[in-house]
Amino acid sequence: MTSKEELLGRAKDLWDLFVIEVTALGEDLYYWVTHLSDEERTIAICIFIVVLMFMIFSRRLKQNDEPGTGRNFTGAFFVVVILAFGAGWSMDTSAGSLSHLFKR
Repeated sequence: MTSKEELLGRAKDLWDLFVIEVTALGEDLYYWVTHLSDEERTIAICIFIVVLMFMIFSRRLKQNDEPGTGRNFTGAFFVVVILAFGAGWSMDTSAGSLSHLFKR
């Protein structure tokens, strides 16, 4: 039978490996996203918004007509609109136009 210290040591080793792999995955995804063209970013944002809208509408269709469900739908719809506005804003601005804010 293994002791608690051995189990905790194994769990810590597994956690450390997990953190290393997730960090590497994050770095790879960041590199991949930063090197996408504007068209690829636009397509990705559109797909993301369509998935969000699908989740909103499918949830709304499954709910009964209880009081307050319209408010949930409206709130979710505004979240999607705000995300779309932020995505458009990020596509329109580049690092050069905001470089004066981050003087090093």
